[in-house]
Amino acid sequence: MRFGNLAALGVLASMGFWLGGCDDTKSHSKSAPIANVAPSAPPASNVQAVLSVPTSIAPPQIQPPPVDPVLNQTPPPTVPSAPASADPEARAIEAAVFTARATVVQKRRMLIKAQVMLDRAHFSPGVIDGRDGSNLRHALAAFAAASAGAAPAPASPATLDAAALQALASADSAPVTQDYVIAAEDVKGPFLGTLPTDMAALAKLTGVGYATPAEGLAEKFHMDEALLRALNPKADFAVAGTRLTVVQPSTDPLPTVARLQIDKATQELRAYAADGKLVASFPATVGSVERPAPSGVWAVKAVAPHPT
Repeated sequence: MRFGNLAALGVLASMGFWLGGCDDTKSHSKSAPIANVAPSAPPASNVQAVLSVPTSIAPPQIQPPPVDPVLNQTPPPTVPSAPASADPEARAIEAAVFTARATVVQKRRMLIKAQVMLDRAHFSPGVIDGRDGSNLRHALAAFAAASAGAAPAPASPATLDAAALQALASADSAPVTQDYVIAAEDVKGPFLGTLPTDMAALAKLTGVGYATPAEGLAEKFHMDEALLRALNPKADFAVAGTRLTVVQPSTDPLPTVARLQIDKATQELRAYAADGKLVASFPATVGSVERPAPSGVWAVKAVAPHPT
C-alpha cells in the first residue's frame, strides 16, 4: 500500500488498521491528506472503532509530504483537469453510459469511468481496475449517502446502475482520461525488481519501493498495473518520453475532518466533517486473526505521514 491517507495512516498503522485497496486482491487505494483533525462526535452504533482528538490535544497540522527517500519523488501536485486522451479506447471510456446488457468490454469502460469519478469525490473504490467488487460497491453506497446528506454510513453496498452513473457524472464533468509523458523521475528508481515471497526475506529489504517503473506509474495514477498495460500495450514503461494513456485521479486534499470511523465489518475507513457530513471513505484492511484490531474510541495524538 503506497498512496494512503497521510493523516490517518500514521494513526492506523499503530492500531492495526491499514488503508486497503483493490477489489479483493491488491492493497492499493486512493486517498488524499486530511488537513485537520478536530473534536469528534460519538461513534455510530455499527462502527467498531472511532479515531478522534479530545479538546485537550491540539489538532496536528499536516505538512505537505516530503520527497520520498526511496523513490526520490513527491506526489503529483493538484492541477486543473488535463484534456481527455485522444486514444480510441480512452474516447470510448469517456463516452461510456450505463447499459443493462453490456458486453464485457462495455462494462469495463463503465466501471473505469465510475471508479475515476468516485476516486475524485474521495469515495475510493480501491485501485482503478475496471472490475466490480466489494470496494466499488461500498464506495458507491458511501457516495450516495453523502449526496443525500445522510450522516450515518450506509449499511449495505450498492451496485452501479444508470442512476448511480448519472449522479457521479452530474457531480463531476471533467475528463476521466488523459495523456501522460513518462518523466525522467518516473524511471530513475531505484527499483526492487523481483521480490522474494518469504516474509523473513522481505523483512531484510533496505526499504520500500516499486518493483518496476510500470508499478510506480500505475500507482501514481491509482491504476491497476494490468489496466495500465492494457491501455498501453506497446509502451516501454522504462523509457522517459514515452506517451501513455492514463486516468485522471484527484490530488485534491480533503476538507477539514473532525472524526474518523473504522468499520471492521465492512472493512472501511470513513471521514466526517464537524457537522456530521460524510466527506470520504476508503477501503481498509482491518486487523487479522493473529493481530485483531481493537474496538473502541481512540484519540489521535500523533501523525506519521511516512511510517517505517
